[in-house]
Amino acid sequence: MQCNLMGKAYGLLCHQFVQVKDGGAGVFFHKLKKLMNSLLLYVAAPLAVRFDWNWQAAYISIGNKNMRYLKKLCGQKNSQTKSIQAVADKTIRCFKKVIERNPDLNSIQEWAHASRALQSLYFLQGNMLQLDEIVQLDADVRGRLIKRHQLDSLNMEFIPLNLALGSIGVYEHLESHIKAGILGISQQKKVILLLNPQIRANNPHYLKYWHKYITVITDPALIQILSPFAAQLTIPLASYMVLNKKISKSFLTLGTVREQWNSEGRLPLLTISDEDYELGWECLKSFGIGRGDWFVCLHVRESGWRGDNTAVEDFRNADIDTYQSAIEEITKAGGWVVRMGNTGMKPLPKAPRVIDYANCSLKSDAMDIFLCAQCRFFIGTSSGLYTLAMAFGVPVVMTNLLPACAMYYLTSKDLFIPRLCKLKGSQGYLDFKELLSPPIGTAITQSIYDARNIGVIANEADDIKAVVSEMLERSSGNITYGQEDERLQKVLRDMTLDCGHQYGEENIIINARMGRHFLRKHAGLLSFKEKHELNGVSR
Repeated sequence: MQCNLMGKAYGLLCHQFVQVKDGGAGVFFHKLKKLMNSLLLYVAAPLAVRFDWNWQAAYISIGNKNMRYLKKLCGQKNSQTKSIQAVADKTIRCFKKVIERNPDLNSIQEWAHASRALQSLYFLQGNMLQLDEIVQLDADVRGRLIKRHQLDSLNMEFIPLNLALGSIGVYEHLESHIKAGILGISQQKKVILLLNPQIRANNPHYLKYWHKYITVITDPALIQILSPFAAQLTIPLASYMVLNKKISKSFLTLGTVREQWNSEGRLPLLTISDEDYELGWECLKSFGIGRGDWFVCLHVRESGWRGDNTAVEDFRNADIDTYQSAIEEITKAGGWVVRMGNTGMKPLPKAPRVIDYANCSLKSDAMDIFLCAQCRFFIGTSSGLYTLAMAFGVPVVMTNLLPACAMYYLTSKDLFIPRLCKLKGSQGYLDFKELLSPPIGTAITQSIYDARNIGVIANEADDIKAVVSEMLERSSGNITYGQEDERLQKVLRDMTLDCGHQYGEENIIINARMGRHFLRKHAGLLSFKEKHELNGVSR
């Protein structure tokens, strides 16, 4: 590892020398100034924060440093809760100091960075009251600046670079943003992404599919010209949206926008290209799948896919072995199963009509997209690959779903079963309302569950098999739900409406059905059940 770091450092140094050689004295002094500023921050920023100096850059520097340390703490097993909370509090104080000042056009980028960092921290804590206050302040400040300087007259907006560089699941916020504009429930503007050609997108082929809706600028000279505008007009894609002139947190709008889109009978935003369609089926032919066959995609998240084995997201991982009976259910029905994921995942046992595509030499960006777009339905876990299937209009079955707030992301075309939680040492599970309400409902790191002494229970193989069987019935048009099933689903939906109020939102409700077998089995966890029966809702 040390040799690797030295190699990277040497490469970076050579790159700097080349830039200075090509750019001359101007570039040299610019880099020297940046170096001196960095050294000044390194030495003086801790003092500035300690003695409460009025130096915005110092608070951003220390806040960023604390954020990195906080992420490291959350990723360690058995991290002390008090240590995590202490670092979080220090980080919040730094970023709050930044947003105390009203920004101008020159400082809005740093101000927005601090605001979004605070939003992430409050979401992490499940503190919806503080989150709502920061979101409202962010929207007000941003709106005033844009209007005051006539930036709204440009009729354009920029999307964050992390859309193309981060996890693939971030694209679902772009999907929601574009759909909302087409539906007329948010302002529709020209959407621009500035992408340096030296930077590789997370899936360049997938990004090309979005060129229909966004303009991707890769010319360095034009990027330099537009960057000042991007600093002021980058939309808070994953933070909040303005729908029908009302500010709503982005994670709660996903299902609402998707459901309205589907209810109006609109076609999917994305459709597979003719070229990818032909190449995809030719590739499947090599596995023995014909064009008259159908298949289901299966993606079960495992640890280590980011290149590490930290415990920060253990609760999102699952054991592929618990999906074997569900796989057999699909193949017995005449379908094929294509296991998605990254190379190096636990190999699937060889079986008829089952393809371990994750460990296949034919794996490619284009084939990833083809499979997600053409499968009959997609079986997913708490990982972003399922969002590709949704963008192409494919129903999803979400298993081992956690955090529970992800229930709000889905549509009436979809099914899900959540992971259950319980206090360690106790026999009973948290009820569904406790599971969905903040802070447990938004718990996105393992440390949050550990801090509250909560154990996370993986779905059992029979439960996974049952919800997959239910989707097989739905996809063939042979599904029948009884009165008791409908009653339980109604109780669940009404409960999610009540939980939506705890998130600071009105009329937010889940659209997807919880798996029939799973809900029957755990009907006792419906905390509203007794209330509904007393009010005569049972039917």
